[in-house]
Amino acid sequence: MFYEVDFCIPLEKGNFKTIHTELIASEGVTQCKEVADEIAGRLDEKDLRIFIGDFIE
Repeated sequence: MFYEVDFCIPLEKGNFKTIHTELIASEGVTQCKEVADEIAGRLDEKDLRIFIGDFIE
């Protein structure tokens, strides 16, 4: 399955700005989160939020 993952930073009033989007192929959400965490570590942002959404089965 493919997941669309947005890497975002928080703005004021609960809004977020997407700084990077990645398509990740994985067997499930847990594996996708592990890959997303690795990518997040390379983005050099302090308060990064990760949003995972289904893309294609």
